[in-house]
Amino acid sequence: MESYFARVPGAEKEPLKYSLAVNGWLWAADPLANFALLPSRAYFRRTVIAWGDCVKLNYGNSPEDSPFLWEHMTKYVTTLARSFTGFRLDNCHSTPLHVGTTLLDRARTVNPDLYVVAELFTGSEDMDTIFVSRLGINSLVREAGNAGDPKEFSRITWRYGLGKPFGSMDSACLTTSSYVASPTTSGRGPTRPCVISPIFGSLPHALLYDQTHDNESTASKRSPEDTLSIAGIVAFSWCATGSVKGFDEVYPRLLELVTEKRLYEPIGLGDTEGKHFGRSGIAVAKRLLNSLHREMVLGGFEEGHIHQENDVSPSWFPHHTYSSNFSFTQYLVMHRVQTSTGRGYLLVAHTAYPSSRGSKDRGFSTYSSIWRSKYLRQPDSRTYPLAWI
Repeated sequence: MESYFARVPGAEKEPLKYSLAVNGWLWAADPLANFALLPSRAYFRRTVIAWGDCVKLNYGNSPEDSPFLWEHMTKYVTTLARSFTGFRLDNCHSTPLHVGTTLLDRARTVNPDLYVVAELFTGSEDMDTIFVSRLGINSLVREAGNAGDPKEFSRITWRYGLGKPFGSMDSACLTTSSYVASPTTSGRGPTRPCVISPIFGSLPHALLYDQTHDNESTASKRSPEDTLSIAGIVAFSWCATGSVKGFDEVYPRLLELVTEKRLYEPIGLGDTEGKHFGRSGIAVAKRLLNSLHREMVLGGFEEGHIHQENDVSPSWFPHHTYSSNFSFTQYLVMHRVQTSTGRGYLLVAHTAYPSSRGSKDRGFSTYSSIWRSKYLRQPDSRTYPLAWI
């Protein structure tokens, strides 16, 4: 049975003083309630999912309740804010709001442009909004790897990474011309022309990961072939994007953040000239996708559309011979457009979920000609759409 206490140096002589309750989290708990304080009985009922590498700190209701702890943590946070451009708040909802707001306020006094990313498991978007607004969170961590099937993957992408849907008219048709009234109390001063644009509500900004450090690797959870599909869809999303060590290399096992002691080996891109990528996995393709993502964000490709194709019917390709163990798979098609110029990119992602694992022939498709699109010409004289993976 896992212990709920961490013994720090000194526990041998004074166990009651130096035995500290470990931190953790609860399923379906109230994120605004401190489960380490009464009336909560989470530790007694052993409902806390314990983290053995960190302890639960008792800040009290104000700095007066624990002056040393508040002073020490304030110095720690401000030192980090001077050294780094951003914070990731792990399991953000387990830290009391009044503590988080105070410490982040102190951090922003030394680094006003601090970028704050948070991991939230509140179970409610309304509750997420409370934490985002109170703490001033810039982005919430979202993970494409949590999707259990292509339908859920398309929902996550549509929810957090679509941007504006095609044909949005808010900026083109809903702005109006007007005048700013005179700033003088008498109203006799000059007026100034202005453009009034409506302000729309939106979800908290997302930092969409292809995979995070907490979860099983894509190569083992789905299939190695699916890493490229995930990377492509994430790169086409209108939000911040992120990844983790081992994803690009298609590492087959989970790298435990707490217990892993090996040093990371710099693998690089492999022999790109000879097209022998070695253990670099999809790193070469990922580099191109990251460059494309940057181009679309800086170029204002804010309108998007995502489509999920459930199955590929054999009638679509009557001239292809299918094996007896053939398994049709699913596709995700994502399109981004720059509204001012009409330029766009189209991605066709061939997924490889566990239902099709084990078969390299996961569905047949021909390369399609798309009117007024750019093509990559291969040595065999065939033409391919720019983004087909």
